[in-house]
Amino acid sequence: MEISWYGHSCFRLAERGKATIITDPFDDTIGYGLPKLKAEVTTISHEAPGHSNIENVKNVQRVINGPGEYEIGGVFIIGAAMHNLESDPPKRNVAYMFDFDGLNIVHLGDLDHVPAQSTIEAMGAVDIALVPVGAGGGLNATQAAEVSSFRCTIKLMKVRSIWKRWNAFSRRWASAAFSKKHF
Repeated sequence: MEISWYGHSCFRLAERGKATIITDPFDDTIGYGLPKLKAEVTTISHEAPGHSNIENVKNVQRVINGPGEYEIGGVFIIGAAMHNLESDPPKRNVAYMFDFDGLNIVHLGDLDHVPAQSTIEAMGAVDIALVPVGAGGGLNATQAAEVSSFRCTIKLMKVRSIWKRWNAFSRRWASAAFSKKHF
């Protein structure tokens, strides 16, 4: 399993013999240069410039932008609505769970609130959580800790959106390859 972070909420999930996935591709208005992205599947947590630039992803065969269950290229994907109904206006957000032969990765999109414990527990076992923490309206550190403390068996939590000036360092750190044998 290889997980690469391109900035903001954009990750590439790749496993040999499976569909490659790009999450929340961003446009150039958020301050990062546009990466060269290629994947068979692209997920969109919500329609916003920092999360829905599908035109920048080459080779896309399927765009997923809502709740549901999907099986594409050997990857089982569940999209779950985690909208913030208490904000005015309500903020749409879809979190995605990716099952790569038993390695479960959750991408929480642009989550900005702590969901009900039952919502988190419904996701089941989570091996890697990609959590929005910091700038840009994501969770604060306390909220992120609360989300990760629920019944899920998170073994690695990657935060994003800390500070843009850390981008170069963070990209190198987050682009490490992860092997199933480490879990």
